[in-house]
Amino acid sequence: MHTVTAERVSKALRNPYLLARETNKLYYGTYRDNSVYGTAVLDEEWDNLILLDACRYDVFEAENTLPGRLHKRLSKASSTVGFLDHNFDGRRVHDTVYVTANPQLTRKSDDLDAEFHSVVNVWETDWDEEVGSVTPEAMAKRALEANDEFPNKRLILHFLQPHLPFIGKFGRSQFGSGFGSGFWTKVKEGDVSISEERLYAAYRENLQIALPSVQSLLEELPGRTVVTADHGQAFGERSFPLPIKEYGHPRETYMPCLTEVPWLVFDSDEEKRVTAEPPVEREREIDTERPTSAEVESRLEQLGYKL
Repeated sequence: MHTVTAERVSKALRNPYLLARETNKLYYGTYRDNSVYGTAVLDEEWDNLILLDACRYDVFEAENTLPGRLHKRLSKASSTVGFLDHNFDGRRVHDTVYVTANPQLTRKSDDLDAEFHSVVNVWETDWDEEVGSVTPEAMAKRALEANDEFPNKRLILHFLQPHLPFIGKFGRSQFGSGFGSGFWTKVKEGDVSISEERLYAAYRENLQIALPSVQSLLEELPGRTVVTADHGQAFGERSFPLPIKEYGHPRETYMPCLTEVPWLVFDSDEEKRVTAEPPVEREREIDTERPTSAEVESRLEQLGYKL
């Protein structure tokens, strides 16, 4: 449900676009509340859940090269934060390990009342400064290591691609590493001189780059693996009922392009026996202090988030 706050009202009154966006969010929260009707991923049958961050169903369907049975599902959210809130808040999932390239789980840790058997922060150990992200290859490597370390646990494997930044040859030729905080806001306001078609092409390229690494996991992981997304991605589609253009993945905006996600099911010949055990904290792999909130936010800004 969309929450109206005094701060949101104040900002909206000063900005006609924000006023329209907040009005649309109120409509979606009242009449199309995906947080109620979307797929509750923890209640589905899977042993390994691969999340492709910001992956639209239509683009996945067009680019998909993976074996398995593909269906369309509705996500509970139009953003990663909403996905975490609506799927995991208040849950104790001691049979599940969350392996993530996205720092949002760490950023939300104080507010999210969720307890996994363990969390593996790949964004902390394998961040590639050159591309400003965690590559699919690095994420797949850590996923297999987690499977070896936790052979009797469900695995949530949260890839960053096709989310920003664009790491492919075409995407980097168009954008370089020039993303930073609020990238999609800059696109909406015309501060980034690039066509929607080229943005869309760079996004598709990101997905194409990720699929071989996902394929390698389907070949190696035991049990049932589901490939899905936390939410989709907008490229100038018009919202409702006020027809403003949306870019990125704003919260609580339940447009089809933001909530229709793939649900590809692949069954391995090898079964996985899953058991629940008390949570454990893994030993740190890097000889540094835990990341500060500023370091977490720096990573998120490289991914284009406006904080």
